[in-house]
Amino acid sequence: MIDRLDLFENNPISREFENRKVKVKNEFLLIKGRGTVRTYFNIFKIRFVNTFYISRLEASLLSTIKLYRKGYIGIFDYKEFTVFSIN
Repeated sequence: MIDRLDLFENNPISREFENRKVKVKNEFLLIKGRGTVRTYFNIFKIRFVNTFYISRLEASLLSTIKLYRKGYIGIFDYKEFTVFSIN
């Protein structure tokens, strides 16, 4: 989930997400769409698919179970999150 509309490849706003919400902290935020985000991390090009667009989100959120199902594993270490391929 991300709040940066400018990072989406195309306009993520879709009618199928109208009235759907996600709970963040103690608040429900409206999902305004879903799409693909392309960005860079150091020298690596990263693409996130099926990313929810939520306009009032304070931080980007990542589903670790979805990463695992796609063949990746993540390791949390203090303030860092490292993703590895398990294939």
